[in-house]
Amino acid sequence: MKRLIFLMFPLFLFSCSTTMSVSDKPVRLRVKTMNAGVCHLLETNRKKSSKSPSGYKFNADFIRLNESTDTIKAAIGTRFGVEYVAFSSVYTEVPFKAIWTFPKPIVNEKGKEFSSVKTKIWLETHTRYFSTYSIEKEYEIVKGDWKFELFYGKKLVLTKVFHLI
Repeated sequence: MKRLIFLMFPLFLFSCSTTMSVSDKPVRLRVKTMNAGVCHLLETNRKKSSKSPSGYKFNADFIRLNESTDTIKAAIGTRFGVEYVAFSSVYTEVPFKAIWTFPKPIVNEKGKEFSSVKTKIWLETHTRYFSTYSIEKEYEIVKGDWKFELFYGKKLVLTKVFHLI
């Protein structure tokens, strides 16, 4: 029995040291923009969302950046966004708030007005992520400066402005 415990204890320690933790406590981190522009994504999940002008929220397993740019041609079907990584001294999941702010309010077909879209997300550190916006409806074609902001707690850790023409 002692031999079994002696052999199992190092395996237990090893498994604990290699798992991803979820951080309730603040973590010192920095967020680096890797790229931004027009992208293509393989949509894997479309959920209804009353918090979005189009009425949907999209999740994707595959995203490919087609063109690195901050100038975007505003048209139905256009998808654009920013690729980033959160770096810290630990590998963990941390909560963020992502906000897309529009140059002027978008009014959807139900008459609901949106000046921005806010999403709470949990991201793993040291992993590449994309935050994208997809223009799905005619009323979402709003030319001007669209701003993406990522907050960690109350701290703004990333800003990217896209110029929709």
